[in-house]
Amino acid sequence: MHLKIRKFSILDSLNSKAFHETFEKGLNLIVGEKDSGKTSLARAIMYTFGCDVRNFELQNQNNNLIFVIEFTINQSDYILVRRKLVEKGKGKNYFKLFSDNESHTYFSTKDFKEKLNEVLDIDLETLDKQGEKTKLYPNHLFLPFYMDQDYSWQTYLSSTFSNINFINNYKKIVLEFYTGMRSNEYYRLSLRKNEQKKRLLYTNSLIESKNTILQENLANMKIIEDIDIDKFQEKYKIVLSVYENIVNTEHKLKDKYNKSLYEHNRMESQIAQLNQVINQIIPEELEAHCPNCNQLIYKKMSDNYELLLKKENLINEREKLVLLFEKNRNELSTIKTELKNTLENENAFNKKLNATNKTISLSERAESYAFSQVNIKLEKEINELRNSKYEIEEELELIEEQLNSLNKNSIHEKYQKLMRSAFEELDIPFSYNAYYRTNFESVNINQSGLSKVQAFLSQYLSIYEIIDKNELCTSLPMYIDTYIKDDFSKSDFNKTTDFLVSKMGHFTQSFLSVTDNEETINRIMGSGVELNILNLKKNRGLFTKEYEVIYIKYKANLE
Repeated sequence: MHLKIRKFSILDSLNSKAFHETFEKGLNLIVGEKDSGKTSLARAIMYTFGCDVRNFELQNQNNNLIFVIEFTINQSDYILVRRKLVEKGKGKNYFKLFSDNESHTYFSTKDFKEKLNEVLDIDLETLDKQGEKTKLYPNHLFLPFYMDQDYSWQTYLSSTFSNINFINNYKKIVLEFYTGMRSNEYYRLSLRKNEQKKRLLYTNSLIESKNTILQENLANMKIIEDIDIDKFQEKYKIVLSVYENIVNTEHKLKDKYNKSLYEHNRMESQIAQLNQVINQIIPEELEAHCPNCNQLIYKKMSDNYELLLKKENLINEREKLVLLFEKNRNELSTIKTELKNTLENENAFNKKLNATNKTISLSERAESYAFSQVNIKLEKEINELRNSKYEIEEELELIEEQLNSLNKNSIHEKYQKLMRSAFEELDIPFSYNAYYRTNFESVNINQSGLSKVQAFLSQYLSIYEIIDKNELCTSLPMYIDTYIKDDFSKSDFNKTTDFLVSKMGHFTQSFLSVTDNEETINRIMGSGVELNILNLKKNRGLFTKEYEVIYIKYKANLE
């Protein structure tokens, strides 16, 4: 599916004038001199869809502007109105969306984004940095489709819009979704996985805390007894279970201690051998004497160098071994302490299991009885929590299997092939980044001068080429604001322009802003690509239509 912009209007009631233009499928060429309004038009379209565009002077200079955009998705027509409100208490944002003889009004971007995701058929939910569920905002939805002439050339997908970093890994999420690498189902499962991991963490903490209370209660008990033989057996079973766990822990600690002690002795022996080689054997080799006359034997410089290099390597090896030896020594000390505590607990529980009425006072017996009653309840709760834990773990395994089955649609090879082809066409050096967060950032585009401009254009258009052919999501029009820089030579300009037009002319709908000069227009028109040209004149600006005419056209949508 594709979103196609059909018409765009701006109404200025303060100055009684308006902008109104119709756009077509294919390449829409926005032509104009400097300060004729090309960038203002691009930012106005993004603003109308809810994006936080930077340095939007048109809006900053006049809060009374009303923006109206007509667009089509999958043969459904929509009209979207955006304006700022001055009415107290309703906020600064106002969106009204019309479709199929119904309308929806929103007073915040946060609310409008829910409807926009629905219109674009995006079910994707993710987490913000506070761990709260959220849909993608307009800033994220339009990010791969718009290149601002001032703010899109620093870092890829990082500076075009403001208020964008509150969603974790937004670049990865946006690119993988639009290119078809990840589906709505993948992100639904990812969210479910995250929820279940939180549940598992919480369940484990409850088990641990209840176990701690149970252990403390058992430590305070002096005797196990009950008139009811079944209840006595239940109480005895709880204590015996804890006792067996302690014995098992003792055996594991002893086994761990023996292994650590073996490692300790082995490393101690190795360090001693290294010390002997470093401090005795190599120095003796360096200053070897004749066994007969006891005179110093002068060796080749290369032989001495090899000995010194060997000594340095052995010193480095010894330093690493000493660190491991120290870590091992600390581990032995910790195991000793744990083993001591375990043996003390074992003795204490042994006494409880063998206690008699003669050695325990009446008050101690009453207290022990109370503790044992609480422990029965705790043991039941712990068992229920353990069952819940097993169920969560089983669901997590199932989710992981489903995610793995959805994780086989790799697009990055296609992306790299497109990028390599683009770099060859533009004659710029191709290389991979040593570190990158997503597969769609694996190619190095952070070059310098002209090469950086061309690399960024290659990045946007290569990814858009994949998106435009993805039938599983709604692709948006590609909009590139003025790309020609002051340091472009004629050859650079021709090469870059030919590349852009050859790519964008085959997209479902695209917008390209260019400076108004005869050579530019002739070059683009000579490409054979079907064009819809909008000429903006500096002396007239954007607002060339009568306010009343456009207002009457949208009167039903504005009142």
